[in-house]
Amino acid sequence: MEANGTISTRGLKPDATHYCELIFDVNSAYFDNHGGYEFAKQFYADAYKAAVQIVGGEQYILSAVMHADEINRAMTEALGREVYHYHLHVVYVPVVEK
Repeated sequence: MEANGTISTRGLKPDATHYCELIFDVNSAYFDNHGGYEFAKQFYADAYKAAVQIVGGEQYILSAVMHADEINRAMTEALGREVYHYHLHVVYVPVVEK
């Protein structure tokens, strides 16, 4: 980003934050009650669009990963089937307009 002129690190303080992360996390029951994985995928597609607005543009996003790698034990026990916990991690470069 620096090489192509998207950002400048001129005047960056030694203790400056170089990367930040947003995590969108919703109770597993919400997704389970609204359609499961397919509903979660659409929810997080919309969450990604919100992240783009929050960080000031898609050009500042380094990665965005939605995954369901954790089993929600309480929901799994209550429903008698595996219920996964979905969340989205968005890593970005914080930018200040000057």
